[in-house]
Amino acid sequence: MENSKGYIDALLICKTLGIQEMVTFCIDTGAHSTCLVERDAIDIGINLEKLMKIEKYTAGIGGSADACFLDDVKLGFLDNDGKVWVASFARVPIIVSRKSVVRKMIDLLLKIIGKSEVETPRGLPSLLGFDFLKGCKISFSEKEAYLDVD
Repeated sequence: MENSKGYIDALLICKTLGIQEMVTFCIDTGAHSTCLVERDAIDIGINLEKLMKIEKYTAGIGGSADACFLDDVKLGFLDNDGKVWVASFARVPIIVSRKSVVRKMIDLLLKIIGKSEVETPRGLPSLLGFDFLKGCKISFSEKEAYLDVD
């Protein structure tokens, strides 16, 4: 599988919710598990209110965040030869932030410089973590990342 700048597209399938949508994941060798961020979940039509919530889910270097879980998820990847490879996950966390760290920093900076509005950045990406990557060989060129699935 090949991608540009460490990101890869996958078809996310969750039969229980009737979801079958493309999501872009960041290849993150430091992430313990694959996870979706709130924005991507909402963009593909997941109603977060209907999912089991966990408060103070450990979310990495940014500290803890609220999360909910998406059960029985499959991610489909297309390799360079046109073959499809599917990874199955019993549970994928969706990281939910009431107010992101990035947004808090922007609000503080705006207050300091005396402005009240600025375009909100896209924020953190959904992550393809070690639970998936441990079965892959990862290589990089100057412009692309490659995943070879064992």
